[in-house]
Order: sequence, then C-alpha cells, then structure tokens
Amino acid sequence: MEYDAVFWDVGGVVLNIDSITEAQSEFIRRAIERYELSMAETDASERWRNAMRAHFAGREGREYRTAREARRKAAEALFDGSPPADWQELFEEVRNERLRLNPGVEETMAALHDAGVYQAIVSDADEALKTELERFGLDRYLDDVTTSESVGYVKPDPRIFEAALRKAREAGADPDRGIMVGDKYENDMEGASNAGLATASLGASDGPAVDYVLSEVGELRSIVGVAED
Repeated sequence: MEYDAVFWDVGGVVLNIDSITEAQSEFIRRAIERYELSMAETDASERWRNAMRAHFAGREGREYRTAREARRKAAEALFDGSPPADWQELFEEVRNERLRLNPGVEETMAALHDAGVYQAIVSDADEALKTELERFGLDRYLDDVTTSESVGYVKPDPRIFEAALRKAREAGADPDRGIMVGDKYENDMEGASNAGLATASLGASDGPAVDYVLSEVGELRSIVGVAED
C-alpha cells in the first residue's frame, strides 16, 4: 500500500457539513416553538451564532476553548440569560436526528480497516465527539481519536498533530507513511503537511500543501492503495 495510516478530520469530512448546519437551524426552530420564544428564527439564529463566534474569538492564539461552553453561552443569549433546564436534551435530540455521514465514509473506513490500515481522528472537537462516532458505529474502524480538548490546542497547532502521531507510533503504525484527510486548507492541509503527513483535500482550497484532491471520500481507497471490492 502507498500509505499505512489515515488521519481523518470530522466536520466536513466524516460528518456532512450541511447536516451540521441543518441541525442547528432545526434546533432553533424547535426551541422557538417549544419554549414559545417571541422572536423570528433569523433573529434567534443570529443571537446563537454571535454568541458562539464571540466565545471562540476570545481564545488566545490556538489555545482550545470548548464547544460545550460556547453552546452554553449561546443558550444564555437565546433565552435572555435563563435557559430552560432541558434545552441541552433538545439540542442533542436534534443532532442525533439530523447529523449524517458524508457518502462513502463508512464503506471507506471499513475497507481500510479490513486492509490493516491504521485510522485515527484528528479533530478540533470536544471529547464528546467519541460518543457521536460510536453512535454511527465508526469506532469499530478507528484505532484512536485525538481531539483539541484532550491536547489543549486547535489545528494547525503542531501539538495536536504531534499527539496523534505519537499515539500512532506507540500502536506500531508508521506515521511517516500517513495521510491526512481534511476540508480546511490552513488547519488540515498545512498543519498536517508541516507535521510530515501527506494530505488529501475534500473541499479545501488547492495549494502547495495539498497532495491529492478528492471529489468524494471513496477515492481515498485508491490513493492509499486498497483495492475496490
């Protein structure tokens, strides 16, 4: 095979990016209905997004700030400082309903797993991401998950890639024969390239840090060197 290890980004690569947006919009719609909020969906969405943006804009450099805290602040903005006790249950209910994988993700992960390819997640997410991966049944194909919450820094900070590569070596994989699949140029492509990984772009802008451009996830199999069924 051309590569012995595959490192996956999640949002926009494993998880369909439109489904993430749809889940947020549906949560806002149901929150207005359930809690009888006297505002338009556009105004409610703006409150939510502005609070989320302000939370992440306040971080120093590439230091990690949790998405959980961002959502808490967004809920406070949405409910004028007094979120109902069960708003998080509604949020998770909608995400479970609406989030979906990108086409070909599970089939590709399964094929790589069967071929003995080391697979790991490298994501700017909370540790709660592991629960979502389990819900989709992807944990059976993955050897490791490295999140920004566990490391303390977001991509493209080298520390998150170093942590993922160190764990790959400890598991007996050769990250020098590894490839990163991502959808953001600076965070995924440049960050991984600077860490010594090859890169495959799924929607990231092309540039010198991109080794392969994918039109769909399934094309990764031929790049890695795993034959089609």
